[in-house]
Amino acid sequence: MNLRGADLRSVYLIGADLTGADLGGIFLESCCLEGAIIRDANLFAANVRHSSFDKADLRGSILSQMNATFGHFWEVQMRSLEDAILVEADFRGAHTDDGLICRGMNLIWNTTMPSGTVIRGPQWGNGRDNR
Repeated sequence: MNLRGADLRSVYLIGADLTGADLGGIFLESCCLEGAIIRDANLFAANVRHSSFDKADLRGSILSQMNATFGHFWEVQMRSLEDAILVEADFRGAHTDDGLICRGMNLIWNTTMPSGTVIRGPQWGNGRDNR
């Protein structure tokens, strides 16, 4: 499925199967993708501000340069993000390490890690830890 660059504001894709989809540059602001299967998808430079991915499966997906400001990722299955904007993002209970989020030049500011700790920031990737 190719949704590259699509503007899908405020859509509900609860439980959707987007396996292998090209979502590069997609605009998914204020969307609900809870429980969605988004394995091996391309979310490069996606704007997912204010969106919820709770319990979604993002394993194998490209999550580089994503804007996840106010994104909600509770219990999501994922690996890591790189060069992403993670302002007020929430990864509580996500199936990944805090260290895989605090790397790759991500902008981290008031972001809740999988362990429940909050990185106050601002910090870039593995920069100084301002908890």
